[in-house]
Amino acid sequence: MLSRFSVFAAAAACIFSVEASAFSLAGPGLASGFAARRLSPSSCSVRPAAAPLDLRMQGSITIAREKLKELFRKDGTTWGGPKPKDPETTPPLDDATKAFCDYLVATLKGGMDVIYAGKGRDFARFYVLETVARVPYFAYMSVLHLYESLGMHGRASWIKVHFAEADNELHHLLIMESLGGSDRFEDRFFAKNSALLYYWANVIFYMVHPRGAYYMMSLIEDHAHDTYGKFLESNEEKLKTLPVPQIAKKYYEAEDMYLFDAFHTSARAKPASPRRPRLESLYDVFCCIRDDEHQHRSTLHCLVETGKPAGNAIPVRQGSSRKAQEGGVPPVKAEEPGV
Repeated sequence: MLSRFSVFAAAAACIFSVEASAFSLAGPGLASGFAARRLSPSSCSVRPAAAPLDLRMQGSITIAREKLKELFRKDGTTWGGPKPKDPETTPPLDDATKAFCDYLVATLKGGMDVIYAGKGRDFARFYVLETVARVPYFAYMSVLHLYESLGMHGRASWIKVHFAEADNELHHLLIMESLGGSDRFEDRFFAKNSALLYYWANVIFYMVHPRGAYYMMSLIEDHAHDTYGKFLESNEEKLKTLPVPQIAKKYYEAEDMYLFDAFHTSARAKPASPRRPRLESLYDVFCCIRDDEHQHRSTLHCLVETGKPAGNAIPVRQGSSRKAQEGGVPPVKAEEPGV
């Protein structure tokens, strides 16, 4: 330890002696320069001091935040567009965005109709549909988490709604897998690769135009609702003879229905009392899936039209027990979704 200290002291002494000698060599000129600067009239005049670097950076950050607030407004509906005169109203979605989304969804629907036109391919079609249907909710949550990280917390409660929707679509997917929809390699390959591309497309679309992203997803949920409705009409008798998959019973007849209730946000589609399905056959399962798609579609319509998930409350955890709802316990308080 002593030898290390002596080496360090010797090195410091050498550095000090070099600096001192350098200063002594330039001493006379340097000293006269300092003296002249002290005594010159120009040096005595008052000059405006430059702002410290940290203050200038703080000003730039403040300006950047103001620009972000202007671009990403709290209503989540008019980003990048003209500011509405009345902050309580939401301007209609522009026709160009609607036309683009209508064309894109119609093209995707036509492609699915061609690929899964064969008889007995319904469950495989539903498997692909549910694999892709979860992806936009993942994208929305990713972007909303990013905004939270940047200090924009106005849409934090939307993450809960989108998470509940993604969880619901996950169980639809698990049901389709239990019915054999994912048995073929080509169906799994097509679904998973489509989902990967679709995720990044939705991330970009949602960051650029969230109302457009919600509108496009509402069209997809509308298509899913109609598809399941037609399937039920065409196969009612057969479906009523088939058993209920275990995963469907576990989800729709669970004791804790908190996440199931959380995506029932639309006042137009919300039933008078919480949904508590009882499954007797596969027909009941597909009725539940169809009704779930109706809830998703209505929530997305609210987001497009009003800039909020819904106009009514989201149930809190204490009131989501199946036993509490079926036992006639009065509804508990509900929390308003923050916007």
